[in-house]
Amino acid sequence: TGRFVSAISQAERSWNNFARTVQRQAKQMPKAIQEATPASLALARTVSKLAAVAGAAFSGMGVWGVRLEAQFEQTRTAMTTMLGSAEEADRFLRQLEKQARRTPFGFQQLVEMSRQMLAWGFARQEIERMIAPIGDFVAAMGGSQETIDRVIRALGQMRSRAKVSAEEMLQLTEAGVPAWEMLAKAMGTSIPEAMEQVRKGTVSAAVGIQAIIQGLATDPRFAGAMERQARNMLGQWEQLKDGLATITRGFGADIIRIFGLADALRNLNEVVGRFADAVSDKGFIGALREAFPPWVQAVIIGIAGAIGGALVPVIVSWLIPA
Repeated sequence: TGRFVSAISQAERSWNNFARTVQRQAKQMPKAIQEATPASLALARTVSKLAAVAGAAFSGMGVWGVRLEAQFEQTRTAMTTMLGSAEEADRFLRQLEKQARRTPFGFQQLVEMSRQMLAWGFARQEIERMIAPIGDFVAAMGGSQETIDRVIRALGQMRSRAKVSAEEMLQLTEAGVPAWEMLAKAMGTSIPEAMEQVRKGTVSAAVGIQAIIQGLATDPRFAGAMERQARNMLGQWEQLKDGLATITRGFGADIIRIFGLADALRNLNEVVGRFADAVSDKGFIGALREAFPPWVQAVIIGIAGAIGGALVPVIVSWLIPA
């Protein structure tokens, strides 16, 4: 808001100066031009304000886009570490970004789901198969992040144990998943018999996880819930936000590429880092003497002294009221 107000105010001030000049000159022009001048100036004033708003909007969009691209780069770095390949991480993130625009879950929520599953040792191909069934179940149950965490934690613990245990089955049941029913159906047996085999430790994690994922994918209560929820107002809003974020991030990525912001920041950080190291070793004045010629040092010290001289009385008067 401040950016828009400032831009409009600046445009209006500039325009007022220009309009006064035009009006003075118009007095010396033919009568027809004199009569047309006020209306022309009014129209031009409106155009000038709109141009100022558009400029401020593009400026704000650019800043937001650069910030979103920086966040995306950080996410890409984390995914590269977990997947072992920058290309694979980039493909996976692009896929999640597209998927987020077709579901009620935001991109960051899908990234967090994937990150948790990667941390539990699931491969990217497994995650791609698991996201939709888990997402459908969570959407059908109200879309809580807590529910997502509980389901992923239970499946991850099951995987880490390499077998199905009653503890993880209880966690899934408490989250709302009919886990025993799904496991018994996948094993072709009754629920009491499935419980007995789990108690004996004879049911592998692969069998248990596949039973749960398959059960979530085929249960008519859950299947397609993300698509249904994506059509309601909240789901549409989330998709709109993700679409706009993708567009703005792409704009920011092009700004970074065209203007070389990444290289510029790296160079600036190198210079600042070297000077900061020198300050740590020799103090500010010593670092200044080493970094700049004598005449520049005098100017910098003079400016610093002037600023300090102006600030000290203010600070003193604030700390010690009259």
